[in-house]
Parts: sequence; C-alpha cells; structure tokens
Amino acid sequence: MAWQGFRLATAPRDMLRVVVLVLPLLILALSGDWWQPSPLSPILRHIWVPVAFAALVLVGFGLPLYWRALVGLGQGRFRAEMLLAIGASAGMALAFWQAWHFAPDAGSPARLLIWRDAAFAASLIAVAWLGDIAARPDPVPSHRTKAKPLPATLTIPAGDLIAVDAVVKDGRSEIQDPNGADDIFPTVVSVGDRVHAGSRNGDAALVVVPLAEAPDHAVQPGTGDGPLGAFGLTGLFGWAALAMLAATLLILAWRILMGPPMADPVAASLRLLMLAAPLGLGLAKAAPAAELLRAIRQLGVEVHDLDIFERLTPLRSVVFGHRGVLIPDRHRVISVQTPDGEGGSELIARTASVAQAGYDPWGRALLDLAVGYRMRLKNAANYRAQIGAGVMAEVADRPTLFGSRAFLEEHGIDCSALDHAAEEATAQGRRLRWVGESGAEPKLLGFIVFGAPSVAGAVMAVKNLDRLGLATAWLAEKDDPGHQALGRHLKIGQLLPMPELHGAEAVEAFTTYRRRHGPLLYVTAEPVVDNLVAHLGPSDVGLPFGRRAAAQSPTADFAITRQDPRLVVDILRYAARYRRLALINLALVFAFALVVAFWPFIQGSSRDLGSYEIAVILLLAISSLSLRSLPTTANEVDEE
Repeated sequence: MAWQGFRLATAPRDMLRVVVLVLPLLILALSGDWWQPSPLSPILRHIWVPVAFAALVLVGFGLPLYWRALVGLGQGRFRAEMLLAIGASAGMALAFWQAWHFAPDAGSPARLLIWRDAAFAASLIAVAWLGDIAARPDPVPSHRTKAKPLPATLTIPAGDLIAVDAVVKDGRSEIQDPNGADDIFPTVVSVGDRVHAGSRNGDAALVVVPLAEAPDHAVQPGTGDGPLGAFGLTGLFGWAALAMLAATLLILAWRILMGPPMADPVAASLRLLMLAAPLGLGLAKAAPAAELLRAIRQLGVEVHDLDIFERLTPLRSVVFGHRGVLIPDRHRVISVQTPDGEGGSELIARTASVAQAGYDPWGRALLDLAVGYRMRLKNAANYRAQIGAGVMAEVADRPTLFGSRAFLEEHGIDCSALDHAAEEATAQGRRLRWVGESGAEPKLLGFIVFGAPSVAGAVMAVKNLDRLGLATAWLAEKDDPGHQALGRHLKIGQLLPMPELHGAEAVEAFTTYRRRHGPLLYVTAEPVVDNLVAHLGPSDVGLPFGRRAAAQSPTADFAITRQDPRLVVDILRYAARYRRLALINLALVFAFALVVAFWPFIQGSSRDLGSYEIAVILLLAISSLSLRSLPTTANEVDEE
C-alpha cells in the first residue's frame, strides 16, 4: 500500500517530515463527532495553537504545491494541486477568522471546530506531501561524478573479456560481440574495427584504443517529452478539480441568492471552499503508485519518472530492437549431423575436447553444451587456430579439425556427403561448423549447427502482447532465412527493416508502421547506437532493455535491468491496472467530498463533516493492495 514507500532507507529528514505531517491527520481524527467527549478536550482552550500549527505546515510544506499549481496555470492547465491550494488557503483563513471572532463565552464545540478546521487545512497539504514521499521514484544518477581516465591503449589477451567500447589498433581475432556482430554469431575483427564492452576475445591477442563514454548528444530513450494530453491521469485529475471548483462556486452563488440565510456568510463560504478539496486527493494517484513502484522494483525495473506510466496506456504497438531483446547475445548449438546419422554425442565430446584447449568463440558455445551434459572430455595437444577459418588439435592422437567448410577442404577433407543436409540447415538461417579428421586418410566426421534461438520467455511475451491487443514488430532482415524462421517461431506480427542495413528505407518503413498502428513502445538493448531512437515520435516511448542499456541511458524515464522480455508485458499490465485504480480513487474522493461539502451546506446546517474523510485515506491505502494480486508473466514457466 502507500506506506510501503517508507522504506528502511528513507532519509532521516524525510522521517522527520513524516512525523510532522502525520500530526494534523491525528488531530483531525481526534476532533471527529464520534468522540464523546473529544480526547482533545484538555487542550481545546488554546485556540491559536492549531491556527499557528496550520500556518507552519502551509508555509513550510505548502509552497512547492502552490508553485506547481501556479506553473500549471501559467501553462494554461488547471492542475489538481490548485484545488488543494484553494482548499488549504480557505481552511487557514476559516480557522483564523473563527479564532479572531471567537466569543469568550463560547463552549467546547466552537473551540473543537477551530481545531478541526485548522487540522483539515493542514491535512490537505500533509496528505499531498506524504503521497510524494511514499511514491518517490528512483533517483536519476548524477553526471557530476568524474569517471576514471581511460588508458591510451589496452591489450586484450586471448579469451579475455573486453571491458570497454574500443577500436582495434593492432591484431586480428574472432570475437563474440553481443552488440556489434551480425546477429549473435562470432565475427572477425582487425585494425580499425569497433568492439563493444562485454565482448569475449577469441584465440589471438588484440590491442585496442578505448572510446569515451556515451556522447552527451546521445538520445536517451524513454524521456518522452510529448504532452500527456487532456485525458492522461494528470489531465483528468485537473478537469475533475476544475469541475469541483465550478460546482462549489455555483452552489455558493445559489445559497447566497436563493437559499436560507447564513448566520456567518464568511465562515460558511470558506468552509465550503475548504471541504470542496478532497482530503484524499493527494493519495488518489500516490497510493497505487507506491505499490506499483514496490512491485516493479522487485521485477527488476528502474523508474525515474512516474508520469511514464500515463504514457504507456494509450500505446497500441510494441517494436523490439534487433539484438539483445528477443534473441540472446550469443549463439548456441542447435543440432549435430554425421554422415551415418549416428554418433552425435561422440562428435560433440571430441570437438569440445579441441575447444577446451583454446578460446575459439564457436568452440566456447560447444564447450558450454558439453559441460552442461557432463560429457567426459579428453586432453587435446598441439592446438592451433586459423583466425576466421577454424582450429585443429590432436585428440587421442587423432588430428581433429573444427571450422568452416573451406578450412576442412584445404586439408583434403571432402564434405560433399552432407551437402543436402547442409543446404536444409542454412535455409533455416543456421550457421555450420564442420568437423573432420586429417592425416593419412582424411575423412568428414560431420557438422554442428549453431543458431540464434529466442531468449527465455520471448514466445510468451509476444503471445501475451497479442492477448493485450497490441501489435508487435521486430527489426530484422526480411530476406534472411534465419530471421524469417525466428519471426515465425515467435509469431511476431511484422518484420521491419534494420536501419544499419537499409538506412532511409528502414526509417520510412518505421514511420509508416507507426502511422498505421499509432503510438508505440520501442524496446532496445542498444540505446546509444540505435538509429531509430532519434526517430521516435512525441507520443512514442523508448524502453532501454538490459543492465547495459540502463547504464547507457541514466536519464531515461524507466529501464528494464533483467534480460527477460516478459517484463515488457508486466510493465504494460501494471500501467493499465495503475490507471484503473487511480481513476477509481479519483471518483471515490470526489464523491465523498461532494457529500461532505455540499450536503450540510445545502441543508443550511453548520455541521462540519471534514473529519469523516479520514476513512477515505484508509480506503485509498487498502485499494492499492490489489496490485499485489496481479500475476507477473516474468515468473511463469516458459512455454517454449
């Protein structure tokens, strides 16, 4: 609920604020009509104490609220904060008016009314402040921290990780680059080529020149500077507040012109304006927002601006970047083919024995499979690597080659026996690495098929997005059989051309897609180098995906730090539930305020029902608990 926002890590200054801000709510609860007599009876004679305390709260805590209200008016928008400011000001004026005109012979009910009105005025500000503290998003990392200077060059030994984005200065090696390679397969780099942080070097050392951090002009996805619109939550709250103020003024005019006479017109008018501001208005959005933040933080989502959830609800499509979201950042073994169709496990074990002697990226994936199945590997001797072609070593005194078809044919091995099977595998977008034995009688042992399967949960993510009524698209190469096969496997709605391959044509296709489907959510694992980020419309939302992407986009409104595409579905579902709860809370607080403010006023009664709005605070806090019952697809079992 809303109070979940008060975590153990809350700053001591905020804890002191909470103690001060809870006091007017406590006074309001103790001044209710249900007490006979009120627990405040021993101190009721000090009528200027609540007035002074309310003035302290309004001056000490109300200025930011007043400022937001005035800024909204300057922008031509009536914000909900303006109604709170009017209500708090009217309540403060009412308490001062009553205290100034207080008759010495007045009884306890008159004194209690001053305490109640002053407490209500202060509580309007206090609830808004408590809501801000409870629903405080994650802080945006500061850019003022100076990074450690990078060395002029770095030497990357064979098999080591490349720690920074860099350009190769010397050397040639085949590396596993999760961001720069074509798809997720190893690629050969040499002098002048760019390598990315997190890449795994292959069998040869590289000398690289580190690049600076992401440039200042890099587009930060998710910073959605487009307008929220008149029908966003903020706009709807503002319209509701304006309607409430208009109704209040109409009722006041009717009472003055046509209603029963008022004993104290000033006090009655001020009380009506005060009670027209719902006490729970400051928690109507904050209560579910605090629970929303608690839930999605546990899922691995960073949120820097709560307004982002208002921008998610009108979206009609989700577009996934090419790499790192729906497909993993490395390849894996798909299948094995031998000339006689048997002995696949022996071929894996023998080839993995060669791979364990070096750092070939293809061999590393094969070794992962062998270790996962606890295969017994043999020692390999005389390991040699030909960068970009293949590797060879002696396993049990048998020379074994692992690499491209041309690499094996250079050593006299005929691969034609598996031509038909190889054509079928490559037609599905697979990559092949052939295995053979050289020596007096060279022979083909088979080939190993590598592919780019979808990451865990990708199929379920696309299926659930379709259930939500959202169109889906993936940046891929339409003419690539592997991309086509993966798109069919994922049941993705549409393949869009990749900008790095098709340039202006890809941008035009992206613009046409957005025009057809409306505002979209663009999920990217490469926010700095992704060319499409700059072409997002004002109503589109960019979502950095993965810990590396989140670190590259520190000023984005939100980011996913876990490698699970199902989190995209969970975020959209939470945003829809959050909006629904906020609208229910909006209707609840204004309906209760209408009864509390207008009913006694229309009847000509001087009874003050403001203290009954304490019950609304409890209802708002409890209503947000329904977010906990929302199941998360990120914790469900894969259906792949």
